[in-house]
Amino acid sequence: MPARPTVDVQHTSQTDHRVLKNPTLTSPSAPAEADKGQFQLVRDGEAIPDWETERARAILMSRVAVELSDSALAVLAGESLESLVSRGLKDSVTEHALGEVYLLQNRLELAEIHFHTALKLNPQNEAALRSLAVALHTAGRNTEAVTYLAEFMEHNHWDRVIQGRYVHALGRLNRTPEAAELAKACVEKFPYDIQIRQWLAAYCSALGMDEQAAEHRKIADRLSR
Repeated sequence: MPARPTVDVQHTSQTDHRVLKNPTLTSPSAPAEADKGQFQLVRDGEAIPDWETERARAILMSRVAVELSDSALAVLAGESLESLVSRGLKDSVTEHALGEVYLLQNRLELAEIHFHTALKLNPQNEAALRSLAVALHTAGRNTEAVTYLAEFMEHNHWDRVIQGRYVHALGRLNRTPEAAELAKACVEKFPYDIQIRQWLAAYCSALGMDEQAAEHRKIADRLSR
């Protein structure tokens, strides 16, 4: 494929917005006795442990940090989540949240570790699978990225960002016919995505399909106005 400037897909996070009530965990350190002058959260007539409310607060903080791209808030969320993990908390949602805050801070190696741990604890954690694929693609590890991107797409055919990253990663690996085929399918689903259409034009040109390349460039130019 002819050399051309690389335009990375913008990182967009998608998270599992559930905070599960009963995560799989080892016993965290015993919380201090609640201050009797404070409100105590109760569920089914029993007091909710302090570590559980702390976990919910930290996960919420991590999600707000990602939504707002707030690195300072991500640091605070990470500290709270790491504290819980160091005290024995072990569940997939918490590990995924940790990976997300590290990904936001561009600490890709740490993010990858936590995404892998999240998937080990719960192989069905689709949000963690998505995040791992994003982290690997962001790091330029395209051979590994396409494996997880393809796996995610087996379950979700309508995630435009993931499909765009998959198209881009295939192109980086010089798997041009596959990239062109996927890009063509993508523009049928997402006809207003300028970036994917530009990549499709480039792949068509590389494959000698000059007429189709010109047509997609023309559409991309019109969309960008």
